[in-house]
Amino acid sequence: MSVHNCPARIRRILAALVVIAGLATASEPAEAQAGVTTYHACYVPGSGTVYRIKAANTPAACNKGTHVEFQWTDFVRAIDPVMATKTVTVPPGLTAGVSVDCPIGSIAYTGGFGVSSVALKVIASRPTLLEDMRRWVVLAFNESGSPQELTTFARCVRP
Repeated sequence: MSVHNCPARIRRILAALVVIAGLATASEPAEAQAGVTTYHACYVPGSGTVYRIKAANTPAACNKGTHVEFQWTDFVRAIDPVMATKTVTVPPGLTAGVSVDCPIGSIAYTGGFGVSSVALKVIASRPTLLEDMRRWVVLAFNESGSPQELTTFARCVRP
C-alpha cells in the first residue's frame, strides 16, 4: 500500500515524523553537542505541521492557542553511553518477556532485540514507563517446536 492510499491522518503523522527527524538533526551550538539536548516544537492539528520553538531564531511559544506544544530529548549526543543486554531461552509454544535495566544513574534512550530464528515472533519492544526510565522490555512468542534465544538490549546514558 502506498502512502497516497493511506488515510489523511496517517499521512500527516508520517509527515510530522519526517519533520521531527529533520529537526533533530539540525545543527546545534558546540556546547549543546557535548550533552543531552531537549527540543521544543508545536503541532498544528488541522494540517499536521510541526515547527520548532524555544531555539535560536524561533518563537518562544506556539503561535496559536490551538497548536499543541511538545518536546523530545536527543540522547544520541550524550556523554558516557552504556549498553545493557540480557539473553533468555524461550520454550516452544510459549511467550516470554525479557527486561534489561540500565545502570543506576542512567536511563534507557533506546533499545531493541535479537532473535535466533524467525519463528520467534516479537510482540512488543519498548521502554517501561517507570519514573526512572531505566528498563527496556521485549515480549516474544516462540512458534517453533524447539527452544529459541531472545536477546534484549538497552542503550543507556547518564543525563
